[in-house]
Amino acid sequence: MRINQKFLVILSFLAFFNFYNFLEAQEPLSTSKIWYANILRAWFPEKIEFLGSPQYITRIRCSNKDITHFNAKAGKNNIGLGSAFQIEGSLIIDALPPNLKVIDGAKGKKYMLQLQGYLFSKQGKLIWSQKGYPIGDSWISNNGSTIKFRLIDNYSGLLKGCTAVVLAIGDPILIEGTSETKVILGMKRYSFKDENESSTYFPTSSNLTQTTKKIQNSTKKNQKYNNIKYVQKKYNIFTYTEAVTIPIQERKKIFYELVDYQDRTGNDEGAFMIIAKRFGIPKKAVTSISGEGAVKNWPMP
Repeated sequence: MRINQKFLVILSFLAFFNFYNFLEAQEPLSTSKIWYANILRAWFPEKIEFLGSPQYITRIRCSNKDITHFNAKAGKNNIGLGSAFQIEGSLIIDALPPNLKVIDGAKGKKYMLQLQGYLFSKQGKLIWSQKGYPIGDSWISNNGSTIKFRLIDNYSGLLKGCTAVVLAIGDPILIEGTSETKVILGMKRYSFKDENESSTYFPTSSNLTQTTKKIQNSTKKNQKYNNIKYVQKKYNIFTYTEAVTIPIQERKKIFYELVDYQDRTGNDEGAFMIIAKRFGIPKKAVTSISGEGAVKNWPMP
């Protein structure tokens, strides 16, 4: 009897441990600490236009690791019947993090990949939204894959000062009881200085590593910002966190260099730590500045 009780305790512990690992591997968009979550919350403080319908950000899950590598460009295109906006290119998806799972079903250990694109005006207003699938097969191996895609829809407005975003979404990824959950696996952001296509950079692992090392080696820590104070504020309809002890001109500079580094290297997630080291501030401060810059639509590189 004692042995059976011990066995049950062990089984219960293992079940709890596995469930905890599932939760640890993803978080709601409303609280996630992944690099792009704060940016999305600035544009979508309560609900997000998600694959064709509005969803509360408390119900949308994010992987705790960005596993996407976008090799794509964004811009306007004449499709014969008028002007359209499109995001087009390829995407390399790494293997899922160890704690995210997929069902071993009729397609094997695969999940369906869906894509969601947005275009925001200079004032941060959503002016274009489009969902889509990879060109060809939408089913992605648990071990990763490379796909081509195109998101395109009518848009004849101006691009100068706008920001475009594309999300990669896996469905289903996390299984909670009997439910199947869509999980955001990564994001790419584009900025437009003028009406031309946004500049884009197609990194390889070698030049990305060299660029990262070069910046890390040239980093000079600024000790002025050891004790940073954060205050939650509102701007128009948006709520953001402001690092108030860092002067606004310095915050704008940090925001500019963050976006510039992301555009040049494609290392969107790693950019936050690199810029934090460069300015000698916590990663949390860079994250808050990124959200503030998105809300206030500060000038981009």
